[in-house]
Amino acid sequence: MNAVAANISWLPLPEAVARVARHLGCTPEVAELWIVDAGKGGRIKARGMIESWPVSPLPPAWNGTIDFAAATMKLCDVSCEITNVELLFIDLIARDLLPAPAEKARWPAAEAIAYLVKGVPLPWGAWQRAGASPAEVEQAEIDLGEVIGDGVPAWGRSRPFAQKQQIPADHFHPDMIENKAIPVSVAHQPKVVVDCQGSITTSPRQRWEDYRGPRWQAIEVDSAALKQARPRARPRKQPGPAHDPLLVAAIKKRLKAGHRPGTGGNEQWDRFCDEVRKDCGKEATDRGYGDKTITRIVDELNEQDK
Repeated sequence: MNAVAANISWLPLPEAVARVARHLGCTPEVAELWIVDAGKGGRIKARGMIESWPVSPLPPAWNGTIDFAAATMKLCDVSCEITNVELLFIDLIARDLLPAPAEKARWPAAEAIAYLVKGVPLPWGAWQRAGASPAEVEQAEIDLGEVIGDGVPAWGRSRPFAQKQQIPADHFHPDMIENKAIPVSVAHQPKVVVDCQGSITTSPRQRWEDYRGPRWQAIEVDSAALKQARPRARPRKQPGPAHDPLLVAAIKKRLKAGHRPGTGGNEQWDRFCDEVRKDCGKEATDRGYGDKTITRIVDELNEQDK
């Protein structure tokens, strides 16, 4: 992960397209199709502006007209336009549209929490809790404290500038919190947790003064042990677009060049289909490249433009 990527949690739409195309080794047009497919499936989060109001487009918004170069979305049956569209960086990685971080033996707390929430161990600067609710982050902090208490190796400093050392698992046991206050309920006993800054604390935070152990900070965990204790099946090989992105991109290219097949158009269907396949390096006998498939895609694209 380069220095720029290490400090950004949202990518402008044009930049996202360029990065996805580079990672997948495809054209920008094909990258756009993969992004739209993930957006329609609710697998990546987006954000933008309608006039001066921030908005988070829902999956149906991806059925509208999208100008990737201008980073805008025009919603179907609505006159408003979403501008300054950005995509959540960590979601693009989770869907294999961007490269995953390099493997490391230890994860700082922020990366471990990102893994527990999103399935991707990103540094804090590249995530910053974007796309996650406070409740999700709080639960991940609790989970991290619990797995360390159950034996996942963790290291930290007991005081500023001290040497890092392995943290005893029992420092994360709930008994380390003195019973000076009545818990909210028996089901919600106070817990020892690790926050996104890598410090040991409690949930709820107001019980922090009752914690009897060292004030551990700069906490790291064994990445392999954490993955074993809390496996997160990243959705690799997500179902892609219904049609081959290469074929859809070739059809879009020909339509954009002014070729309109069929009744009322300027080109016979046979020629249109042959030229599209030629552009893809395919034959009519190749699966998914028949005339019926091409006709269906043209109809779907025309329907989207209405």
